[in-house]
Amino acid sequence: MNRILIPLMLVLAVVGLAIAAPSQAAAGTKVDFPQKGKPVSIIVPFPAGGGADIAARTHAAELERDLGPSFVITNRPGAGSQVGITAVALAKPDGYTLGWCPTANLVPSYVDPERKAVYTRKSFQPIAVTLRSPFSLIVRADSPYKTLKELSDAAKAKPGQVRAGVGTLMAASHLVALTLSKALGADFATVHFDGAAPLVTALLGGHVDLAINQTPEFLPQMKAGQIRALAVLDERGSRFLPDVKTMGGLGFKLPNQTFMSQYQTAFAPAGIPMGIVEVLGQSLKRSLDKAEMKAKVDALFFEPIYLDAAETAKFWEEIEGDTIRIFKELGRL
Repeated sequence: MNRILIPLMLVLAVVGLAIAAPSQAAAGTKVDFPQKGKPVSIIVPFPAGGGADIAARTHAAELERDLGPSFVITNRPGAGSQVGITAVALAKPDGYTLGWCPTANLVPSYVDPERKAVYTRKSFQPIAVTLRSPFSLIVRADSPYKTLKELSDAAKAKPGQVRAGVGTLMAASHLVALTLSKALGADFATVHFDGAAPLVTALLGGHVDLAINQTPEFLPQMKAGQIRALAVLDERGSRFLPDVKTMGGLGFKLPNQTFMSQYQTAFAPAGIPMGIVEVLGQSLKRSLDKAEMKAKVDALFFEPIYLDAAETAKFWEEIEGDTIRIFKELGRL
């Protein structure tokens, strides 16, 4: 081998190790976070009282106990979650401003070109997924629709007249409604709400005929006898609704199962040190292992699930792929 090439190769190898070392150490290096007395803001892009808000507040209390400083929930609703998500994207990536939002709501906000988001997937660093809650189709207790077939038949007979309450335009529950409409061959009139609390209120008030919502946001009213669930839309079902069949169990098939449950997701602005991501992710994982936290999660009708930063990033990509497919089918991309 050329005598000049051998030293050159050695130099390149040493340089390569020097370049690689910081990135390898970054994830395992001890970081000074969180600093004593310095509060952490968790931005929830929805009004107080919804599933994301409840989940974030529950975890914030555990993060405080585990890590020390205050973890303060800041509700920043508006523009179908875009106001709050934008605030996270533009925040300093130092770990003191985080975001909390179901992934299936976060992704459409930047995939939909009509929303003109100033952020993309690359604007964020996933931290963890911690909780799951399947979507269900619900009606008032006094609704004339006793079964999914009755509802479907009515929507077919009266196209555009059966009102379906959903969340933000082209966000998770709206995409679920569009998928459901296609599967049933029915034409629903979708009515949009910025958050779960006003959606449930509208259903109880008779302003919509049905709603597509996640379990924690309607189960209290269901237990009180005010509403009924006609179907669980996620084929894994819900352990809180053991007597309610899934779409498959009722003879219907829904694609895009990544959309049929909400996955509560903690995330941060891109560029946050991975050591801080590890601190936060491990704290969230520890909290889910505690008996006290398990009892709280159960009482709130969430189903615990833990995905670390890498697993969350992979799952995020799957949801993004499903979102893009649906948007292309709808002619929005």
